[in-house]
Amino acid sequence: MDHFLAQMSVATASGASLRTAWAYAGDQTGTALTVEFLALANRRSEVRAAIGEYAERARRTLTQVVGANLADNRMLALTSDSTAAFMLTCIPRLIAMEELVGADRGHSDAMVAGRKLLEFAEGPQKLGG
Repeated sequence: MDHFLAQMSVATASGASLRTAWAYAGDQTGTALTVEFLALANRRSEVRAAIGEYAERARRTLTQVVGANLADNRMLALTSDSTAAFMLTCIPRLIAMEELVGADRGHSDAMVAGRKLLEFAEGPQKLGG
């Protein structure tokens, strides 16, 4: 999990796109592992505390990435850095979770909307990116 925090710190320093966070949040392997940890956290308070602490660190890091990427961007007029960070991870993560169990209604439309928001925030995706 610390790999994500390191990746987001590099993204902040290099000005990498918000698409990095979007892709990370929608990774099915990572999402499946998260679901397993959440199930374990439901029964073990130590695991719950560790996951909660990590989630807060990850959200702070992602909020910094959002702020760095949207500092002079019109998307900030729509929402705060922390709300944008929340939405940026929740949409692809929920899609990945539902796809783990075979549900997919509305997913393609949500992905198109998410990509439009990323394009609105960052401009068109560069080839190979």
